[in-house]
Amino acid sequence: MVLVVRADFEAQCADYPELKEAVQDRYLLTSMTERQLRLAITEPAKRLEASVDNELVERLLDEMCRPAATSFSGGARRPAVSGVGALPLLSHALNQTWGERTGQTLTLADYERTGGVDGAVEKSAREAHDSLSPSQQSVGP
Repeated sequence: MVLVVRADFEAQCADYPELKEAVQDRYLLTSMTERQLRLAITEPAKRLEASVDNELVERLLDEMCRPAATSFSGGARRPAVSGVGALPLLSHALNQTWGERTGQTLTLADYERTGGVDGAVEKSAREAHDSLSPSQQSVGP
C-alpha cells in the first residue's frame, strides 16, 4: 500500500496508531523539475494523439516554476505557482484547457480562454458553489 500525505499534514499521522509506523519509513517527494513539468504537460496529450503548442508549454512553465518577477498572466503580474500545490493546479488548468481546445493541439489561446490557472480554479469553484442550495451557499466557516 502507498500512502501519500502532504508534508504539512505528516505530523497529524502520528495521532493514528495505524499510521505511526508507516510515517517512519517514508519517501519524500520534492517539487518537480522543469523537465519533469514539461513532460507532465506534454506526455498525456501525446498518448491521446494530440499535442501541446510550445507557446503554451513555455507559459505554463513560466507560471509553475520560474521566479515570480517573470510570471505574467494576461499581461498582469502575478506570483508564480510553485512547490506544494503546483501540480494539482497545473493538472486542473490543463483539464479545463482540454475542454476548450479547438483541435488536437492545446494552444495558448485555448488556455487563455479558460482564464489560465486562476480562471480554471475560479470557474470550478463558482460551478461548485452554484450547485449548492441557497441554504448551503449561506453557510460560513
